Amino acid sequence: MNDDALHEPLINRSSDSKKSPWREPWFWFVLGPLLLTIATSSVFVYIAVSGADQRVVDDYYSAGKAINHRFEADKLAIALGVGAVVRVDKITQEVFVELSGLPNYPGELILYFSHPVKSSEDTTLPLKQINTNRYRADLSKIINGRWYLQLSPQEAITEKKWRLVGELDLNKHETITLTPEIQ
Repeated sequence: MNDDALHEPLINRSSDSKKSPWREPWFWFVLGPLLLTIATSSVFVYIAVSGADQRVVDDYYSAGKAINHRFEADKLAIALGVGAVVRVDKITQEVFVELSGLPNYPGELILYFSHPVKSSEDTTLPLKQINTNRYRADLSKIINGRWYLQLSPQEAITEKKWRLVGELDLNKHETITLTPEIQ
């Protein structure tokens, strides 16, 4: 027997065992969880960066004074007996407000639409007086879903402003009655 014939099967066996690492199941068993962890972490980092919370207020004193001012505005609205009914017409994209309880009605009101999740969607509408106690404005964009509303006079008749608030879900209703927040 020839020496080459004895070594030939060993050479063939060694070349068969040299498969590509991509074809080995152990390679994927070890590398798979690592790749999955990297992909999942990348998704979480993207979500955290793109949906970051708003910054914390640095000037706590001013923020505290603003909260007290809001309480004063609500107390003034209670003392005056101010109330309002807001109606959003989704077809004509108009907002109508009927105000009650004031001896003198302001010429303009400010209606603030605050989205519960996306602050970039918040809208401020100046309402013009169309009758003694009725006001109207055109919506600049189509709004749907749930909104927090805040109504106050554009220019205060006295030194102090009153404030009315409410929550409107346009998927269910087009009308809401606004009241002072503290009662």
